Amino acid sequence: MENGSWQRHISINRQVSSSSVTAQGLRAMVASYYAKRCSCGFFLAKLLLMGFALVQYSAAVASVVLAALRLSKQDYVDPADQGSSDHKSIKGSLNLFYGLVLVQGASDLLAQAIFAVADIQLVLKITEAYQLGPLGKQMVNHYMLVTYLRCSGGNVREAMNMDLVSFAMELVRSNSIADRLVGVRVLDSILRVPKYRALALMRLRASADTVGGVVSMLGLTNNTREEVNTRGHAAGVILELSRDLLLESFPAMLPIVSSLIVAADNSGNDVTVSMEFTWFGVKILNKIMDNPDNCNKVADADGQVIASIVNLTAVTGDDRSLSIVSSSAVRDEEIILEAVQVLHKLVSAAGDSGRVLRCKVSDNVYVLRNISKILQHPRSQVKLLVEAIGVLACLALDETGREEIASSPQIIRKLVSFLVPRSQMISEISADRRQLAKPNAEALVMLAMDNQSIVWKIQEELKPQDMQKLVEMLSADSTGFKTNVAKLLGILHANSRAEHAHLQKTIINTALPALLKAIKSEVEKLEDPVLYAGEHANNFQEWRTKQGALLESFVGLSVQICTSIHASDFNEALRSANVTVYMVMQKLRKILDLYKSPAIEFPGIR
Repeated sequence: MENGSWQRHISINRQVSSSSVTAQGLRAMVASYYAKRCSCGFFLAKLLLMGFALVQYSAAVASVVLAALRLSKQDYVDPADQGSSDHKSIKGSLNLFYGLVLVQGASDLLAQAIFAVADIQLVLKITEAYQLGPLGKQMVNHYMLVTYLRCSGGNVREAMNMDLVSFAMELVRSNSIADRLVGVRVLDSILRVPKYRALALMRLRASADTVGGVVSMLGLTNNTREEVNTRGHAAGVILELSRDLLLESFPAMLPIVSSLIVAADNSGNDVTVSMEFTWFGVKILNKIMDNPDNCNKVADADGQVIASIVNLTAVTGDDRSLSIVSSSAVRDEEIILEAVQVLHKLVSAAGDSGRVLRCKVSDNVYVLRNISKILQHPRSQVKLLVEAIGVLACLALDETGREEIASSPQIIRKLVSFLVPRSQMISEISADRRQLAKPNAEALVMLAMDNQSIVWKIQEELKPQDMQKLVEMLSADSTGFKTNVAKLLGILHANSRAEHAHLQKTIINTALPALLKAIKSEVEKLEDPVLYAGEHANNFQEWRTKQGALLESFVGLSVQICTSIHASDFNEALRSANVTVYMVMQKLRKILDLYKSPAIEFPGIR
């Protein structure tokens, strides 16, 4: 990324070479900068200062030239009067005088040169330190001129307290587009320098008027070069501030940010600029939605925001690439990932707002089609797949969403294949696959819960060897993963279709010895948390909650298995687990003592 440019995201297939910014374009930017200055006072002040400097320089040059000429000619008196007693000492006196004039003039020139070099070095140093880019010199000179004029006007304290950040914030609040462009460009540059970012962000957060001014710049609609640059730099500033922004404080922000995404398809900008605006828009929305209060505002808004985000998840591309193609822009997988993350945050919102958002997303006819394509695309990365599966898990909480997912066999098939890959043994599953299996198990549980038709579709996709792999997953390392696998096996066991019932139940029943042994082991961990909590000691309550959810699922599956086996089979399971009935009863009683009331994470533990 070139210093001073607002663009931060450039697609691999459409990189912009730095040579495209020609010297002619740079001169045009400088000319535009000066030509569009709206304040005549600044122009006259700069002209006056330049005039004084020119007069001072001319006077010093004239002194040096005149003194040098007189010293070289030595024609202070007429040749006829040189022997006169009145002129005997005049030569030495005038040599001394013109010598002093020469030295003074040369000193003035040298001082002016030194000061000029020092000023240039200072300006360049500030420009480099704050990464102000090609126009940094003009920005810093303008800042120095403003401080000089304020000092000259008697506002010394105000001038001393005005640093580059406050200067830029003042320009942002101006009514002049040219001033606002300079201000937001300076702020955008400073916020990208790690050394100064924290202080600049603190100053910006404390000025609602400045933030509001930057937000309003995002709504500029003209496609002139100046307004496009202003909008781009404003998007960069808002991106840095987005985690701290409340939509309630800036009501116009949501539609304006959404317009960045929509404008990518409808603007007259080139492909690269359109893609940049799309990238900024979805990144800002992603960070804003980290705050649940902002998700509530999306629930209260119209469906345009959700529709624009869903549009970004429309996947296309061959086996070697993953992208989204719209009428005017090509967007790569990073933008797709950001869009899916925004959807995930929206549909996972809690309370009434979450229900409204899940309903709105479910009503969009393109959501599941796009998610299905993401799941089936061979180049989809694990992080993207995890987010897409998370969206499905949350949509399963909505009745309409669950019905739509149930009507899509491709989605069920992909979820099952991600959970139990048929080409590998459990011990050979890669870390990425294990990372993908965790949300898959949760999504399948959410889909299958209280929905027999989906359970039957899952069973149709599971072969006997797949069921055996699921049973083996009960010994996995992740507590949350084991919890969901046990819940899924319990649902499958309780809702088996007639043609699958005997074989699948028989396979699931083989898990009873491992379950009994695991229940005993997990309860012992809770009985002596100091010894077993280990790395979870600093967050003991969270660890205890996870253990409760695990025990609920294991006990529930064990009870489900016990309802379909004979007493002799149960006794055999006890022997295999090396436990007794009394021991099992003691552990169950201990669970009741440890968890005296149910919780959201384990409502059926008692």
